[in-house]
Amino acid sequence: MNSKNLETWIANFNGEPCGYFELLRDGKELRITLLGLTPDFIGKELGSCLIDAALEKAWNHAPQRIFLDTCSKDHPNALPSYLRHGFRIIRTEFADELRIR
Repeated sequence: MNSKNLETWIANFNGEPCGYFELLRDGKELRITLLGLTPDFIGKELGSCLIDAALEKAWNHAPQRIFLDTCSKDHPNALPSYLRHGFRIIRTEFADELRIR
Protein backbone atom coordinates (compact mmCIF):
# COMPACT_ATOMS: atom_id res chain seq x y z
CA MET A 1 0.00 0.00 0.00
CA ASN A 2 1.42 3.37 -0.96
CA SER A 3 -0.02 6.02 1.30
CA LYS A 4 1.31 9.13 2.97
CA ASN A 5 -0.76 8.08 6.01
CA LEU A 6 0.85 4.64 6.35
CA GLU A 7 4.18 4.06 8.10
CA THR A 8 6.01 0.76 8.34
CA TRP A 9 8.69 0.44 11.04
CA ILE A 10 11.22 -2.38 11.28
CA ALA A 11 12.59 -3.29 14.72
CA ASN A 12 16.16 -4.54 15.07
CA PHE A 13 17.86 -6.48 17.86
CA ASN A 14 21.66 -6.57 17.79
CA GLY A 15 21.54 -5.38 14.17
CA GLU A 16 19.13 -8.11 13.04
CA PRO A 17 15.51 -7.44 12.00
CA CYS A 18 13.29 -8.92 14.71
CA GLY A 19 9.85 -7.47 14.08
CA TYR A 20 7.78 -4.68 12.62
CA PHE A 21 4.67 -2.58 13.03
CA GLU A 22 2.52 -0.43 10.79
CA LEU A 23 0.74 2.78 11.72
CA LEU A 24 -2.19 4.11 9.72
CA ARG A 25 -3.30 7.68 10.37
CA ASP A 26 -6.90 8.65 9.69
CA GLY A 27 -7.68 12.18 10.79
CA LYS A 28 -7.31 12.39 14.55
CA GLU A 29 -7.22 8.61 14.99
CA LEU A 30 -4.32 6.27 14.51
CA ARG A 31 -4.45 2.51 14.04
CA ILE A 32 -1.68 0.01 14.68
CA THR A 33 -2.69 -2.28 11.84
CA LEU A 34 0.11 -4.83 12.07
CA LEU A 35 2.57 -5.66 14.83
CA GLY A 36 4.66 -8.76 15.16
CA LEU A 37 7.96 -10.44 15.82
CA THR A 38 9.79 -12.69 13.39
CA PRO A 39 9.70 -16.37 14.42
CA ASP A 40 13.31 -16.45 15.68
CA PHE A 41 12.57 -13.70 18.21
CA ILE A 42 9.30 -14.96 19.67
CA GLY A 43 9.65 -15.95 23.31
CA LYS A 44 12.60 -13.66 23.99
CA GLU A 45 10.49 -11.02 25.79
CA LEU A 46 10.79 -8.50 22.94
CA GLY A 47 7.05 -8.17 22.27
CA SER A 48 6.58 -5.63 25.05
CA CYS A 49 9.45 -3.52 23.70
CA LEU A 50 7.87 -3.63 20.24
CA ILE A 51 4.52 -2.45 21.61
CA ASP A 52 6.29 0.35 23.51
CA ALA A 53 8.05 1.46 20.32
CA ALA A 54 4.80 1.38 18.33
CA LEU A 55 3.02 3.44 20.98
CA GLU A 56 5.85 5.98 21.14
CA LYS A 57 5.78 6.48 17.37
CA ALA A 58 1.97 6.59 17.40
CA TRP A 59 1.74 9.24 20.14
CA ASN A 60 4.27 11.39 18.23
CA HIS A 61 1.43 12.05 15.76
CA ALA A 62 -0.75 13.45 18.60
CA PRO A 63 -3.85 11.37 17.80
CA GLN A 64 -6.99 11.58 19.89
CA ARG A 65 -7.19 7.79 20.00
CA ILE A 66 -5.02 4.83 19.10
CA PHE A 67 -6.55 1.56 17.98
CA LEU A 68 -4.77 -1.77 17.68
CA ASP A 69 -6.08 -4.55 15.48
CA THR A 70 -5.57 -8.14 16.62
CA CYS A 71 -6.96 -11.53 15.69
CA SER A 72 -7.20 -15.09 16.94
CA LYS A 73 -4.11 -16.05 14.92
CA ASP A 74 -1.88 -13.78 17.00
CA HIS A 75 0.44 -15.30 19.59
CA PRO A 76 -1.46 -16.35 22.74
CA ASN A 77 0.46 -13.75 24.77
CA ALA A 78 -0.43 -10.88 22.44
CA LEU A 79 -3.84 -9.91 23.81
CA PRO A 80 -2.77 -10.04 27.49
CA SER A 81 0.22 -7.87 26.59
CA TYR A 82 -1.94 -5.34 24.75
CA LEU A 83 -4.24 -5.14 27.77
CA ARG A 84 -1.23 -4.58 30.09
CA HIS A 85 -0.17 -1.71 27.82
CA GLY A 86 -3.49 0.05 28.40
CA PHE A 87 -5.52 -1.13 25.44
CA ARG A 88 -9.05 -2.32 26.05
CA ILE A 89 -11.35 -4.45 23.95
CA ILE A 90 -13.96 -2.28 22.24
CA ARG A 91 -15.27 -4.70 19.62
CA THR A 92 -15.10 -8.39 18.87
CA GLU A 93 -15.97 -9.77 15.45
CA PHE A 94 -16.36 -13.33 14.29
CA ALA A 95 -15.90 -14.16 10.64
CA ASP A 96 -15.42 -17.23 8.53
CA GLU A 97 -11.95 -17.61 7.15
CA LEU A 98 -11.52 -16.31 3.61
CA ARG A 99 -10.80 -19.12 1.22
CA ILE A 100 -9.21 -18.42 -2.12
CA ARG A 101 -9.50 -21.10 -4.76
